[in-house]
Amino acid sequence: MPSLPHPPSTRRGYTLLELLIVLAVMLVVASLTLPALSRPFAKSKLRDAAKQLRVGLVRARLEAIRAGAPQQFRYQPGGGLYEIAARSTGAGGGFLPVSQEDDFDEAPAAGDSPDAEAARFELPEGIRFFDPLAPDAAPEPSVPAASTESTGSQADGSWSTPIVFYPNGRTFNALVRLYGDYDYYVDVTLRGLTGASRVGEIRRLEPVAEDSFEASGEEPL
Repeated sequence: MPSLPHPPSTRRGYTLLELLIVLAVMLVVASLTLPALSRPFAKSKLRDAAKQLRVGLVRARLEAIRAGAPQQFRYQPGGGLYEIAARSTGAGGGFLPVSQEDDFDEAPAAGDSPDAEAARFELPEGIRFFDPLAPDAAPEPSVPAASTESTGSQADGSWSTPIVFYPNGRTFNALVRLYGDYDYYVDVTLRGLTGASRVGEIRRLEPVAEDSFEASGEEPL
């Protein structure tokens, strides 16, 4: 029995215009959702960098106890480089012997060089140190999303005031601030009497004036 002929199909393909419209809609949706997806990633990367910094401080403290000699921790403001090196208590060492340290609240002078070759480390890309003791160190707001414009000044090769750990595990009170993308920052505080460090909450730099930004009064995120 001969088969019946199939009716002609009325289905047609998509036109180039329709494909372009769909592509444009997808690009708009992606541009709207990208910041929402990248902000949590930026916070997570900053939190990991703070943990890395804390490990570095603990390492310097434990090495001072193990070696029975002071260890120095310092970093480059505006960059992500930091180093750990041994220091002596001799003349020109930049700090007083442990027996003369009272409250461990005052840091050694900046610019002192370590006595031995330093072990250098680097924070994750896009994370930068901020030195609250450096003049004109207030950071500028960064452009949201990853870019070549980073929060704060770029590293110029200068070093921060050294944080010295003594053989008894003590140091001096200190605060190290890390900045990341979207103006997020986190403080790592150091207690001098115990040598213990703590990672604070991740916060965001908020504008207080048209051309003035400062990290005070902001709400935790």
